[in-house]
Amino acid sequence: MSIVFFWIILFKQVHFRGFSIGTGAVIVATFIRYFHTCVPLPDSSLGVIGVGLLAAAWFSVLGACLGLGMGIGMALALCCMQISTVDTLKFRRPVFYESIFESMCFIIGMLISSRLKSPFFKMIAFVVPIAGILISEYVSLSFATNGISGLVFAMSLVMGMDFERLLSRKYYSEYVRKNKVLIDVAGFILAIFFGKLISLNFVFDFVNVSFASIYLGLIIYFEVEFRMRQTKYPYRFVGTTISQYRSKDDLPKKMLLLDFAGDRLYYATHPLFISSHAIFLVVFSLAKFAQNESYHMRRLTFWLHSIAAHAKNPECKVFLVGTHRDLVQRKRRKQITKRITKKLGQYPRLVEMIVLNMVNVFDNSTHHTFVFCVENSAQIKNDLEGLRLRETLLYEVNRAEHVRHEIPLRWLNFYDLTNRRKGRRGRKDYPKNCTSSTEAVWSMMQKEGIFKPDEKDDFDLMLDFYNRVGEIKLMEGFVVFDPQLVVDLLTNLLRMPVQDGALVPLKLMEKLCKNLNAPCEEVITILRQYDIICPILCLPKEEDITYSVHYIIPLKLGRLDRKRKVVEAEEDILSSDPEDDDKAWLPFWQNRGTDVCFFFNFKEFNPDAIFIRLLARCLYISQRSHDMLNRRNVYSDAGRFYQSNDFYYKIELRSPSDDQNLVQVTIGRAPESGVRELLCRIHRDIKDICDRDFPYVSYTFGIQCEACIRVKSSDDQPDQREHPRHILNISTHEEDFPSDGVTRLLCERQVHEVDFRRWPDTIRVIEDSKSVSQADIERGRSVEMTEPHCKLLTKNRLQLLRNVDPDDVINCLVQDDVISTRYAEEIRGQQTTRGRVGMVLDYLPRRSDAAFHFFKRALLTTNQNHVANLLEE
Repeated sequence: MSIVFFWIILFKQVHFRGFSIGTGAVIVATFIRYFHTCVPLPDSSLGVIGVGLLAAAWFSVLGACLGLGMGIGMALALCCMQISTVDTLKFRRPVFYESIFESMCFIIGMLISSRLKSPFFKMIAFVVPIAGILISEYVSLSFATNGISGLVFAMSLVMGMDFERLLSRKYYSEYVRKNKVLIDVAGFILAIFFGKLISLNFVFDFVNVSFASIYLGLIIYFEVEFRMRQTKYPYRFVGTTISQYRSKDDLPKKMLLLDFAGDRLYYATHPLFISSHAIFLVVFSLAKFAQNESYHMRRLTFWLHSIAAHAKNPECKVFLVGTHRDLVQRKRRKQITKRITKKLGQYPRLVEMIVLNMVNVFDNSTHHTFVFCVENSAQIKNDLEGLRLRETLLYEVNRAEHVRHEIPLRWLNFYDLTNRRKGRRGRKDYPKNCTSSTEAVWSMMQKEGIFKPDEKDDFDLMLDFYNRVGEIKLMEGFVVFDPQLVVDLLTNLLRMPVQDGALVPLKLMEKLCKNLNAPCEEVITILRQYDIICPILCLPKEEDITYSVHYIIPLKLGRLDRKRKVVEAEEDILSSDPEDDDKAWLPFWQNRGTDVCFFFNFKEFNPDAIFIRLLARCLYISQRSHDMLNRRNVYSDAGRFYQSNDFYYKIELRSPSDDQNLVQVTIGRAPESGVRELLCRIHRDIKDICDRDFPYVSYTFGIQCEACIRVKSSDDQPDQREHPRHILNISTHEEDFPSDGVTRLLCERQVHEVDFRRWPDTIRVIEDSKSVSQADIERGRSVEMTEPHCKLLTKNRLQLLRNVDPDDVINCLVQDDVISTRYAEEIRGQQTTRGRVGMVLDYLPRRSDAAFHFFKRALLTTNQNHVANLLEE
């Protein structure tokens, strides 16, 4: 009973593992037998229990001392000491053979127990050595003489390590790490003191020295194994790892494959999963591309620009993979790959990301294409192009900088936690255990001792790292340990049947969460924060509550075509520019001469996903003052809204050309105080959405130029649409909304005067520009660089990336107000020189021609004349 009692107490308080559980029971059993034999105590159960408690107290004190980090020093002394009264005991068998028997029993028991997981089976593993002690009197007496030293104290050391896990973590961890040698010396001295108390002396004979060597080896093994167990890392693989993997390139790589749905319905969900630390495969059918080249070319550029909007990392790589190769003739395939290469070559940022299809990945030749043409039905061993794709993919994985990134070992504790949560997949409690607030995870990490209270920044870095590599998903204050849960949630949400206008009742949302065993309140909160759903308030000015009777899913909204007929959201058609036909707009919007239009120009980037989120925000604000349950005019590419009782406006998607994608804001009614309040709020919403979901997208805010007429594009492709308008830029995505002052923009001989505090004549066109100062003219010029200068930068981009020393150049550009201080800090944050130069070259075309000359002057100022000569006109 005393053995069981002792084991239960220590197991509950100290959390014994492995051999510690069994060794505690064996030690107590041995001491009971030894003291009961050699110490004159009453032969009763009470006396046996007293001896057991005495032994338990002794080993608890000894284990606590060992727990202070003195294990090696104490063991070194105790293994060399023996009982001084060996000769007074009578033995019928030699001590040497009994000791061998005892040692083998304990070694086998401990090694087996350390490999078992269940505490019950750990105890069973010690039945044999315990029986060997208790059955034979001679065996127990033999253990009492030789076992008091060496192996018993090796077991005590193991017990002490469990104490150390509690004590040193709270009080002695830093001190132990810094003063390990001094602590071991103190342990050596303390062990001599303990040994003298129980009549132990140093004995150096053949038997003792032999067993001392064995015991010391076991002690070292126990301590190393314990240190590995402390990290919660699969320590049994450490030896294999050290012997097999001699460099980082030899380490196995774990790749997580995410298959994005290609339907337009899912486009707005992609930003939740795109990471800058990913390798992208854009897969398309060569057979379908050959049938409708212009449409699929636009889709291809759309995907690439979407990736570029999320992945600013200069090492981000994209593979273009064309499937169904055998359905297209070889000559036609060459034409397709050549046109894709020519088209995408116009965008320097995309060229940097795309991985070339080369016969040899180490070949630096420039005569290669952008596309890997593979055949789906062919076996990989018979498909040379498929094998080349695999070889190139593995090559890019091995050379990626973020794959070689080193992380603190303690971060693996969190990795184990996520794997345990993912391991619950399929259980009823899986979703509830798979989501948690960031604060709850932070508290849990502190309780586990992984982070200290003053290490919150390191904790945030860890979450950001695992979020970027795809192990978890951070969602506005929540941690989702398994991203597959988010995929299942969004998939079921978009498959949900909706009522008129993408309306979903609350009961259906609750049913969805119930089917997934997900907490409904947390799900609705996350979806609202990401603008994936919008609550519909029953009454205007209703208080904002967690649950509403109805929700609208903007992703399921229908789209308006040129004739203003509703088109289902599932149809995979890119947005187009509506006709300027007032009659077609009558059910939605009636144009008037007092309407004022402003534009957010995203250039090559298609802002469909941004627009969907903006719709949700505008709808929520609009219903605060108006009934939007029965009178809604909201579509996936247009919406009509209110802001309080002051503003009446509409927002639309306009895509007049591949290189111009606009969000148009048309204001039909505003107070006399002007339109600044409304535009400032929309500007802030777009900036918030982009910062959260599209961190590297660039856009400008401005008005349409009245001086320019529509001109046809110089591109002679038959599918190219007209370039309908010239946008005069008021600000960029890096700048705050303009102040209350008047902004003047010049194009040809006309000056556009914009006063956001004036209504209805917010925009005035001044024919005579004599009254306009030179500063106003310079400020009002378009921020777009002219074509000749852009071509010079594009033509010499590779040479500039290789030869420019960017640090001093960036300082010069900041002094000349070409680059803002904040953006300069982002550039300096890039780890590679090429990455910093690439960001500068990407930024310059957004500025005026003066930026080109300032850049050239900066090269000359920093004694980089040989590089500046490349930009001679």
